[in-house]
Amino acid sequence: MMNQIKHRTIRPRRQARILAGRARFASQQAAANHCVSLYRRAKRIRRPIADRHLFVLAHPRSGSTVLAHVLDSHSQITGFGEHHVSYATPADLARLEARSAFFAKKPNLHTTYVLDKLVWNRYSIAPSILRADSSRFVILVRAPDETFDSYRRMFAEFPTDVDRFRSYRRRLEALVKQAELINDPTRTFSLTYQQLTDNTAEVLAAMTDLLGLKSPLTANYRLTSQTGSQSWGDPSSNIKAGRVLRLEHHEIQVDPQVKEPAERLYNETVKRLAAVTTTLLPPAQAPS
Repeated sequence: MMNQIKHRTIRPRRQARILAGRARFASQQAAANHCVSLYRRAKRIRRPIADRHLFVLAHPRSGSTVLAHVLDSHSQITGFGEHHVSYATPADLARLEARSAFFAKKPNLHTTYVLDKLVWNRYSIAPSILRADSSRFVILVRAPDETFDSYRRMFAEFPTDVDRFRSYRRRLEALVKQAELINDPTRTFSLTYQQLTDNTAEVLAAMTDLLGLKSPLTANYRLTSQTGSQSWGDPSSNIKAGRVLRLEHHEIQVDPQVKEPAERLYNETVKRLAAVTTTLLPPAQAPS
């Protein structure tokens, strides 16, 4: 039964590194929220840190780390990657700006966009922020077989494809609800991971236009101290390539009892996203 496909467990030492890294980040977040504001008041800097707020909305193991690196490498976008917070009020956006300036080591920062990515349902964005003119969104989804394969290597808490499908389904349903609530193609771009890797130039050109950037997004990106970290995002060697890679597609075994419903969910999700967002290509079929 494919439901019993083996996965690589997260070793206690790696789990300890993850928890330690997140504890350090939480303390830095708290410092950033106060230090940047104090500095800017002392220097009488009145211009805003950012003109707009950019959110990558995705699901775990979707390729969102690569996408965030591409966006953050643009001169008009400043971000850390993933802040692990919710956004309920304008004050939360102000704290995102302060943290972005802090981690960029530029307390006097003025940028077009500050960036965060959200991949878990535990972190939410209030409807008022979803609808705000200053908010922009890039929604990324990935075919289920590739997602589940990556889950096996990363998440011991999802030991079977049935568990992985439940997590995948909950997140895709939430992404569709958010996109339909935004319902503004001028502020929202959707794509699949396959489109990002196979049609990189066209996708990045379309995103450049939607975000109104003065220079084009490129497939090359900067590496940071967090790139490939065991504590954050994607720890694989591919992320350290410094550019979007076109990977070879290969057959991935998925439990038969979830394979068909997962592919159907994926295709329906892409179709519904395409109806309310700007997107480059027609809905892609999940690889068979």
